Amino acid sequence: MNKIDNELAALKVSIDTQRGYKNYAAVSMFTLMYTFWRFVIIPLIYYLFVGLKDSAELRDSLTFIPADASVQDAITKDIMITAWDLNNRTPRFFSKWYQKNEQTPGFNHNMSLKDMVWTSASTQYYFKPAVVDGDVYVSGTNIAKSPALYAYLYATEKIGVPEEDIRMVSIGSTIEEPD
Repeated sequence: MNKIDNELAALKVSIDTQRGYKNYAAVSMFTLMYTFWRFVIIPLIYYLFVGLKDSAELRDSLTFIPADASVQDAITKDIMITAWDLNNRTPRFFSKWYQKNEQTPGFNHNMSLKDMVWTSASTQYYFKPAVVDGDVYVSGTNIAKSPALYAYLYATEKIGVPEEDIRMVSIGSTIEEPD
């Protein structure tokens, strides 16, 4: 009888040990899943569907640009504004020269200056895309790391401005890579 009691006690210790491991595994798995959902899945869903502001708020904040102003009304010799046209999957360059000389079918070259600035400023990290006359646009930073380089090439190659006459202002951000 002692032998059976000893075997039964050893079996009970073994079962309790296995039960303990299962409990630890269950608690660990719950903690891991909670952490994954709390810090990965929920923020991702929020970022993709909730966190972006409507780009109309951005457009409404551009009060310093008259609603009826054209790119031709800019006081500089020329101006270049970049955006990415999602409908046509192509970069868009808004400028005085492009508005006069480029009449690509399907591209709206006659939108207001305010809409041009709005489409270029609709950075997808903060705002939903800008929609102008059914065309969907996002920031010009999707074209190049620094859209100012396109403005420089445009000035020197398209409209023939000498390099020494170029003064460039890049408003926004550039994506710099570490050395």
